[in-house]
This record gives sequence, C-alpha cells and structure tokens, in this order.
Amino acid sequence: MATAVESSLPVGTRFSWRSYQRKSSLVSGSPSRSASWLPKSEKSSRQPSTRQVTGAAASSQRLPFHSEPALDAALTLLYPGRRLHEHQEAAAYVEMARLVNLAPSCILVYLGAWVGGGRRLHALLSPKVALLSAIAGSIAVASCVLNDFFDYSVDVINEPSKPLPRHAVPLEGALLLSFVLYSSVLIAACILEPPALRLIIAASAAATLLYTPVLKRLTAVKNLSVALVIALTPLTGALSLGQGQKLLRSMAGLCLVLFCGILHREILMDLNDVDGDRDNGVHTVPVVFGKPAALAVAACLAAASVAAAAYMLATAPPPALLAAVSFTGQRAIKVAAGILLCMGSLPLLKNVAAIRRRSFDAAAVKHAIEDSMKSIGVCLLFAALYA
Repeated sequence: MATAVESSLPVGTRFSWRSYQRKSSLVSGSPSRSASWLPKSEKSSRQPSTRQVTGAAASSQRLPFHSEPALDAALTLLYPGRRLHEHQEAAAYVEMARLVNLAPSCILVYLGAWVGGGRRLHALLSPKVALLSAIAGSIAVASCVLNDFFDYSVDVINEPSKPLPRHAVPLEGALLLSFVLYSSVLIAACILEPPALRLIIAASAAATLLYTPVLKRLTAVKNLSVALVIALTPLTGALSLGQGQKLLRSMAGLCLVLFCGILHREILMDLNDVDGDRDNGVHTVPVVFGKPAALAVAACLAAASVAAAAYMLATAPPPALLAAVSFTGQRAIKVAAGILLCMGSLPLLKNVAAIRRRSFDAAAVKHAIEDSMKSIGVCLLFAALYA
C-alpha cells in the first residue's frame, strides 16, 4: 500500500515519504515493513538505538509536519491515529472556548435590540444586530481562551482537567486563537454606528484583554469589570438600531438587573478558587475578606437584582400588548407577574443559604453557580417586558 501511495505522489514529495517511513520505524522500536526498501547490508546498521526509542516514546507522539498537501492527505489516510489526534485537539479547542457562552451573549444583544426597537420582531432582522451578536460572542470566546492562557499556573492547582493544564492544547495555539478573535472584533466594530457603540465594544474588548494580567489582581475590580461588560451588552443591541439614547432610562433598569445578577455569580465563582488564588497573589473578595463576608455580599447583590426587576414591574407602564386591557386587569397581571418573579428568583437566596449551611462545600457552591443563571434569566425577562 505504501508503494502505491508513493507512486501517486509528486516526484518532489517521495523523499519526504521515505523520510517519514524511516522515522515511523524508529517510533515503533523495531524494523517495520516501511524499511523494506533498504539493502540487506544496511538494515542491520539502521536498527534504532535505545536512546532513540526512549526519546521517541517520551515525545508528544504527534506525527511530523509536512508542507506537501498530497503527502499530508496520504498520511492521514494511512494512519487513522493521526486523524484521531487532530479531532481530539479540535475538541479540546472547543472545550477551551466554552461555546456555551455564545448563546447568552447573542440573546442579550437581541433582547436589547427588541426593547430598543419598540418590541417589534422586525427589529431582530437587522444585519447590524446579527453582526453585533457575532461580535459579542467573539469577545466572550476570546476572553475565555485568553483567561485560560494567563491562568495556566493557577489552573494547574485549581482545575488541572482544563485543556491547557492537561496539555491538550498548546499555549501558543490559545494565544493565536484569542489574537485572531480580538482582531476580528475590532475590525468589524469599525463599520458600526453610532460612535458610542464602537466605544462600548472597544472598552469591552480592552477590559477582557486586561482582565487576567491586570484587573484580576485588584480586589473586586475584576468582578465589577466582568459584570459591567455583560450588563452593557443589551444596551449595544439597542444602540445598533439608533434607539438606545431614547430609551436610556428603561435600558438602564434592564442593565442594572443584569449587573447585580452577574456580580452575584462572579463572587460565588471565587469561593471555590480561594486556595489557588491565594497562592498566586490574586486578591479576590473571598481571599481578602473571607468566605462568609463574600457570601453576604453575594446575597445582597442577588436581592438587589430581584428588587430592581420588581421595581420596574411595579412602576413601568404596561406593555403595548396589554394596552386594550382594563386598568383592573392590568393590575391583576402585574400582581401575577410579581408572584412569578418572586418564585423564579427565590433559588438565588435559597442557594446562598445552602452554601452557608453546608460550610462552603464545593459542590454546593458549584450548584449555586449553575442554578443562578436561571433566576437571573427570569429577572431579566420580566425587566425586559416592562422596560
């Protein structure tokens, strides 16, 4: 089979093919059929030494890089393990990018566009909104990748199962991916109007870029920066339609609900990283003030998020869909919405109490972090309906 593949390759690549055969025989540790073209007098002299076999076994087991496309395709067909390794590396990049964050980023942009566009579905079809959602998703992915790059030494202690600590992705690959994404974001932002929108995008990109090397070591600043970047996302959706300034008051309430909810979640995320953060000089709120104080702050922020949504629900005029409903009917709908809001946001405080009751157990903290997005989403939905 090797002879058939070799004969099908361009003349300039046949030497590379035979070089690959000689290298693969060294990795296997014994002479293989790939060395059958050698003269008998040379076969014995070409036996791999113990040092060669040991060095090859200790290597990363990646096959050598070849620039010839035909040869590269032939090797992929001949050696399924090479193809499997490429798939595993691609899966590791996807894991590191945390693509699960793409959906919330895009939803927040479209939510802001829906509110800023007068709650008309036609506003969601704007190409600017689609481009802005792609920009928001790119910033989210780039920040996750760059954070893992800078947090490599911390994750070796806190989360050794991540792609970079377990060496599934090279550090250079993570840095290159984040560079490409940030560059694409800044280039795409140049065609957006108004200037305030470009300013928010540039500031968000800068904040996420400086997050780990600079902001993360400043107590509470890292949490505030993350919450602010996410909270401004709906505002960008409204600004992309040119309606953000007219609805600044209502958008401010929506952003406040999101800001308090995300800040609550960010402080909870620091509770499980106290040991690694302390060893690496990262002065988070739990490290500086202790876990009980940090949990109390998180509880206050959760209550503030719910209170802001409830205030908007109580004071805002009814949506246009309810304009035909009588005054009594509108009050009844508001009361029912308030009850649903309280029921949906109750898990925020319930999970905080569970963390305290279980003495800051890591599993309880993780459950609270995962469950918090549901309650934040409920608060955000009611705030958007009455914004």
